[in-house]
Amino acid sequence: MDFLGMGWGEILIVLIVALLVLGPDRLPEYARKVGRFVRNFRKVTSGLTKQIQDTINLDEDEDASRSVKKDIEEIKKSLGKDAEELKKTLDDEAKSISETLESGAKEVSEGLGKGAQEISQTVSTEAQEAKQTLEAQAQEVAKDLSVTASEGKKEETVVPEDKEIKAKKEEPPQDKPPPPLPQPSYESEYS
Repeated sequence: MDFLGMGWGEILIVLIVALLVLGPDRLPEYARKVGRFVRNFRKVTSGLTKQIQDTINLDEDEDASRSVKKDIEEIKKSLGKDAEELKKTLDDEAKSISETLESGAKEVSEGLGKGAQEISQTVSTEAQEAKQTLEAQAQEVAKDLSVTASEGKKEETVVPEDKEIKAKKEEPPQDKPPPPLPQPSYESEYS
């Protein structure tokens, strides 16, 4: 063991000299003082050693933090380039999708326009045919009316129920006996 640069033999000589100089009465008191001094000295030297090591580590940490900052900057630049490339790719894709949708919308619009024209033509043709049919029927009815009017007859439209009513009016009344009257009851309520 090495204490303050002295070996066991040197420490033993110092203790013998201290015993002769101080005497056995004051030696324990001075031994305590020397122990406190050595303890405080060790605390100071260990604290100083720790500060020196922290300073050295701090320099190393600064170098490490500089390299970390440099790495971060490089990553930032790389991410910026990647983001620009991604944005460009997405813009190109969005543009192509937009163009596809526009062309599809034009095709659908043209198809709907043609379909609407066909439907319109079909409806107008059917309407003309129905108009012609109705006009022909109206002319026939007008002819029939004019023929009957010229003959001097008045044609009536008779509903089946009206025929029954007419038939009843034309029938001579039949003598039917009236229905029997209810017979009064002579029973008393108190019996």
